[in-house]
Amino acid sequence: MANSGKAKLVMLGLAALLMVLGVAFSVAAIASPSWQVVHLLEYQSTHYHGLWIDCARTVKKGIANGVDYSNVGERHCTYKFDYSPGMLDNPNARFTSNDPFVDNGPEAENSRHREWQDFQIAYMVVIPLTVICGMIAVFFSLCACAKAAFVLIFTITALIAAMLTFGVVMSFFLISHSAERRFVKGVTGQYEQEMGQAFHFELLSELFFMLSFCCGMIVLKCFMDYSDDSNSRTMARETPKIKQSSSKKLKKEELGLLPVPTYEEAFPNITDASGYLIKDQMRTASRSNTLDSTYQGSQITSTTESQQLIGAETIV
Repeated sequence: MANSGKAKLVMLGLAALLMVLGVAFSVAAIASPSWQVVHLLEYQSTHYHGLWIDCARTVKKGIANGVDYSNVGERHCTYKFDYSPGMLDNPNARFTSNDPFVDNGPEAENSRHREWQDFQIAYMVVIPLTVICGMIAVFFSLCACAKAAFVLIFTITALIAAMLTFGVVMSFFLISHSAERRFVKGVTGQYEQEMGQAFHFELLSELFFMLSFCCGMIVLKCFMDYSDDSNSRTMARETPKIKQSSSKKLKKEELGLLPVPTYEEAFPNITDASGYLIKDQMRTASRSNTLDSTYQGSQITSTTESQQLIGAETIV
């Protein structure tokens, strides 16, 4: 029992640690702008597109004096909520012209990502819900050693967080692989947007939530086994032990049963209509029956002896 208690504590600690890691990676995913990353080589810049923030960074690579060099500039970010709805009715209007360097430039590409998308708003709601579920699960994991109900709540909240995170990961994977979200048109060619580190953070969060849920299921199973063992031990302790005799038959004394009294002992002073004790009547009837059986036995014996004598005389 001590070993099972230690194993239960270890599994609870592991489940709580995995849940904390899942919550941390979910927070990092929603805070990071790197859900999609595109490298625009002709403009020597890299763009990062997140749920609520977009960033750009200048990346210059070349050869100077026969040596490769790479110059990475600072990252400049803009927030999606910096623009009013009126400015985002047609975000491409200010960059529409007959000049391909303007229509397909990096500023135009940034402008196309400044408006809120429906899936981004949904993720801004769902991911905080997963964080809340994870925090609730961590709180109940601290009390899970006391009652199995707390382990059940922990397991349910871990499952909810895992399901919500799985929905975010799968839906974003499908949306990011659509043509309008996957490819960015440049002046001389098209560039493919890659999955950024924020998506991988969310993927790791899903993995940790699922592992935490599995640990919660194992702890819940340990609680159920321990409860069954306790109930069986209690029943065995409360059930009286019955010994059997050598002939495998139970005696009344071993069963704890009282001897059954006779009719005379139970009703010693019951009389009939004439006032005569029924006890005396039963005793008289018993004596008469005994005398009758004795007389009949003597008659049978005398008859048998006479028959034997007659048979002997006949033989002689």
